[in-house]
Amino acid sequence: MLITIGFLLLFSLHTQAELYRCENQEGLIRFTDQPCPTSGHVYQPKAIMTDYKTISPPTSHSITKTRPNNKQDTCPFISSTQQRNLKVKNQFIKGLTQAHIQQRLGKAHKINNSKDNSVWVYNGEYVKRTFRFKNSCLTSWKEKWKKGHESQISKFRDER
Repeated sequence: MLITIGFLLLFSLHTQAELYRCENQEGLIRFTDQPCPTSGHVYQPKAIMTDYKTISPPTSHSITKTRPNNKQDTCPFISSTQQRNLKVKNQFIKGLTQAHIQQRLGKAHKINNSKDNSVWVYNGEYVKRTFRFKNSCLTSWKEKWKKGHESQISKFRDER
């Protein structure tokens, strides 16, 4: 045990070596922990201190898009992670935009537009989906399964 402590003390003294700046005949500079063979001196690196910068705290910005007729888009922000989770679970929530639905299901088979409202209909092989939008935001949707193809899960969707 004493021998181990002695070795540790011996090696810890060796680690406090000086740094030497050596220059050879070609003018190349080299830094080493050994004294220079010809000329050189102990090198002491200069500490460069900079002032701390004051950074203002981040501010939150609400994202609103200006529509051509000067109406504000009132759809809530839905993150891409939340959109992916909804897609994996085959779910929809109020507030999805028309772009979200089109990105997920493609172009609608039938679109009915009125002043601020629109209805998009998707006719699939097994299910007919109807989406209602107000100011480009999803307000309601319906899934109607074709006879004989109804999903076991769809029976319980209305009970939530």
